[in-house]
Amino acid sequence: MTGVLAVIVAFVATFAWAIVDASKPIQSAQTDTTTAPAFVPPPTVDPQTSTTRPPEDLTEEEVARRVAATVRPVQTRDEAGQPATGTAFVVGSFGGQTLLLTSFEVVRASTKDPGPGITLDGSRQASLWTWDEGRDLALLVTGGSIESLPWATVAPKAGDKVWAGGAGQRMSVGVVLSASDTVIEHNIFLDEVRRGAPLVNERGELLGMTSLAYNPGGRGTDTLFTAIPIRAACDRVLRCGSGNTSAEGAPATPTTTTPR
Repeated sequence: MTGVLAVIVAFVATFAWAIVDASKPIQSAQTDTTTAPAFVPPPTVDPQTSTTRPPEDLTEEEVARRVAATVRPVQTRDEAGQPATGTAFVVGSFGGQTLLLTSFEVVRASTKDPGPGITLDGSRQASLWTWDEGRDLALLVTGGSIESLPWATVAPKAGDKVWAGGAGQRMSVGVVLSASDTVIEHNIFLDEVRRGAPLVNERGELLGMTSLAYNPGGRGTDTLFTAIPIRAACDRVLRCGSGNTSAEGAPATPTTTTPR
């Protein structure tokens, strides 16, 4: 009887610890950056798509306004302790929290424990939830609600006009040079601020995330740049469905109102 009671007590204690531990936000997950932590399940997002009416081409100003509403500047430090900057954009939300994608290279140092903090807009704290180093993708979580972009339902092709711009930067226009399920090659010049920026089509729909680190085949040049197709994020950092943008399984963070 004493042995059975001990087992029950141990089980209850373990269960209580799991509940308490699961409520904590993840600041940094592990020291090995080759893969995202196995114990962190990717959140579920249902990408918003333009299904209520046929999408229409937008003016340059309309594209810029749509993108500006969803992007946020990322400030942190690199592994040498020097300032690191980039851009993040919204891919989903759940329970008063917002999920944003950014370049893994921007937040690489935060995969170590202890790691530097990550801020958006200069003051809003964000937590690193999971990542895919091979595709230069990292998922951030912050409190509040921020507008998201609709995901494109038609794959890009060579010759399509595309737009990209880092947080606080003027939008730049270019064309798709080639596109596949693994990479979108384009001619929009990228700098460090534009790492992690959304690549959108003429309808302001999300095609992918710009990257200075992702260069499959070593084809990148000073006139050829790359973006990761947004659906590639569904392989590791997100679980994707369809419908309105939402998310499940994100860590607990304070709920605040995000200024537009």
